[in-house]
Order: sequence, then structure tokens, then C-alpha cells
Amino acid sequence: GSPMAFEADGLMAAERIDFGVWPPDGARYRAARSVEVRTLWRAQVVLTRTEQAKRILCARAGAGYPSDRVLVIPNGKDEEQFQPLSASDRSAARNELGISDQAFALVYVGSIGPQYLPDGMFRFFSRLKRRRGDPKFLVLTHAVAEAS
Repeated sequence: GSPMAFEADGLMAAERIDFGVWPPDGARYRAARSVEVRTLWRAQVVLTRTEQAKRILCARAGAGYPSDRVLVIPNGKDEEQFQPLSASDRSAARNELGISDQAFALVYVGSIGPQYLPDGMFRFFSRLKRRRGDPKFLVLTHAVAEAS
């Protein structure tokens, strides 16, 4: 066959279970996992986002799978450019957002859609608010209408 690269971002079959779309013992899940394993062995290179995902994929592929076939490519993060802020820079960023240095801040970054369980996030934040006084929930997303 033709050379193939497999981008295994998200571990698709596991996400369907996590999001409650498929039951863990269902036929669709078993079929997707079977296709995943066949694809891992057929692909010349497998791309994933984290070392943990690499370990999971190699374990799923089974004994003898060449782990050097899986390349970890983080989500566009340049570690030289993106480092934790200094205490004073962190304070300035919080001040710009109207969040005190002492406030508990919950931050969500990414897409919004039903598969990410936004209702659950907001229920969690409501419970947190009852327990912690005045926490802040900052949602950073390009999907502004879905987050409203």
C-alpha cells in the first residue's frame, strides 16, 4: 500500500466513551479500537500530542510495536516562548482581567461544543462558587456564541 501517516490526536474511540456517546462494551467501540490497532501497524509514522498518548498507543498496538514510529508533536507550543509567568507578570495579567491575586481562577481553553460537556463545566463552577466564595471562570475560546 501507499505510505501513510496516522494522526492519533484525541484517542477517538476513548473520547466517544468519555463523552458518553458509546458504551465501553459496544460494537462501535470495539470496531474503532480494532481499526486503530491495524492503522498503528500499517502507518509509517504516528503523530500524537503527548508522551502519555504515545505510551497508550504503543500498549494498544501490542508486543513488538516499534515505539520510535510514534512522534510526539505538542499542540503548537513553543516552550522557549511560553513559560510560566513571573509573580509580578502573573499579578499584572490577573489585574488586567479584573481577577485579584488571591481569587481562585478556573480557566478553560479550547473549543466548546456538546462533546466537551459545557453544562457539566458550568455546574461544577456553580458548586465551586458555593464552596469558595468568589472564584472566577475564564473561558478562552474562538467559539464565543457556543460559550455564551
